[in-house]
Amino acid sequence: MKIAFVHPALMDYRLELFEMLNKRYDITFIFTRQGRGQDNVKEKHLKIPEHWDYKIVRSDKLMVKGRSFLMFLKLIKEILKRKYDIILTSTNWYICFPIARITGKKFILLTENWHFSHNSLFERLLNLITKYIARHADAVIALGTKSYDAHLNFGVKKRKNFQVHSVCS
Repeated sequence: MKIAFVHPALMDYRLELFEMLNKRYDITFIFTRQGRGQDNVKEKHLKIPEHWDYKIVRSDKLMVKGRSFLMFLKLIKEILKRKYDIILTSTNWYICFPIARITGKKFILLTENWHFSHNSLFERLLNLITKYIARHADAVIALGTKSYDAHLNFGVKKRKNFQVHSVCS
């Protein structure tokens, strides 16, 4: 089975997990912010190991409210082009989930989410969509106890909700 893993960037605290996934699965890492950073966060991205199958689909063009529509188009093209069996994502699930459903692929959400802000109508709408996606994902991998418990409270079935206690064993 071919896995597309959509993630913002390679960080030191994810390297062990990603390396384990790379050794065990036929996986392509698709990075959407590699070398660019996330909003208001100073972070240093690691160099991606040459032996990994990976794509960088970021773009700074066609930006609206900090989001690049060109990056979204590149991401859609990459997922559709490579004929993945599973889409595993920790970002851009608003794009990845519909693609998985339309194409009949499995969808796995990797998340640390446990608390959502409700400062605006737009945020409340996105929160509802995120919870819907989590409930309808084939699996949710919660990174931490708070995220695991929150997803149970969102309505994710226990049999589809998995908690990561440690990265590798």
